[in-house]
Amino acid sequence: KNFLTNKQLVAFAQKRVDAIKEGKGFHQLMQAVKDGEDTAEGMKAKLDAQIEEAKGAGLNFNAVSKLFLYDVGVVQPRATSRRGRKSSPINVPKFLNRCLGMPLHRQSMLSNHFVKCLEKRVREAKEAGNYDIGIRTLTGNKVSVIETRAFNFRGSEAKPVLVYSVKIDQGMSSDAALKLYDDALQADDQRGKIKTGFYIDNRPVFERCPPVYLIISMGRTSQNAVVVRPNSGRTCMNIPWIMDQFVKPSSMCCDLTKVREMWDAEFALADIESEKDYQLSSCGRHRKPIYIFGGQIV
Repeated sequence: KNFLTNKQLVAFAQKRVDAIKEGKGFHQLMQAVKDGEDTAEGMKAKLDAQIEEAKGAGLNFNAVSKLFLYDVGVVQPRATSRRGRKSSPINVPKFLNRCLGMPLHRQSMLSNHFVKCLEKRVREAKEAGNYDIGIRTLTGNKVSVIETRAFNFRGSEAKPVLVYSVKIDQGMSSDAALKLYDDALQADDQRGKIKTGFYIDNRPVFERCPPVYLIISMGRTSQNAVVVRPNSGRTCMNIPWIMDQFVKPSSMCCDLTKVREMWDAEFALADIESEKDYQLSSCGRHRKPIYIFGGQIV
């Protein structure tokens, strides 16, 4: 509602109506080129100026999509009947049915927009290390099955239920961290809110070794970034927290030889259970075994 009543956008819409009346609409410009009254370059320059003016008024594709959805009743406020009852909310079947009421070219544009947004979310999840294929993904320096138990149920012809005891080393070696760093640099456009690189915290409160972090930007529009540690692997966090806890107390290190040495030293110190700390705010990399069910569960 606020978008539709925006004064700047309303004024722009009235200006466009006046321009069409004056013969400056898209079809009139095309006809002028066809009649030889204007050139294609001239028409393009006029259209580009109109597009920039529309963007300045807030008319981007997201705004246009809202107008499309408004036309078919998706983003309109819920109507109230005479008895004071509000209409039922828009659920998924109703949303899809309403979308079918759009012209095909609008359906195509919205579908392509949705697919691009979904692909971006999947790409960000993979970069953050929390992409889930649908069941459960176990990641770490090493994941191994240490014990398998089978349970058979009497009177059942079903296959046994298997219980796997899985041990996870959640850390990350220096080789994996450096490869992740190289891959991140190739994808980083250097326009994010945080800079990709290795950071070292030399505060004296850390007695055994200075903590080393690999911080990876997820792009200029993302509010999150990835923090990689020798003892805990990859974690996705919001940028203000990362700036306060990791970037401000640390200094960036571009000497990859030094980074490897310090990473290996902390990786070795973290070779203990995750319930124990090898220094302040630094736990071990070996998690307690977790249990995974397999086979046919009745």
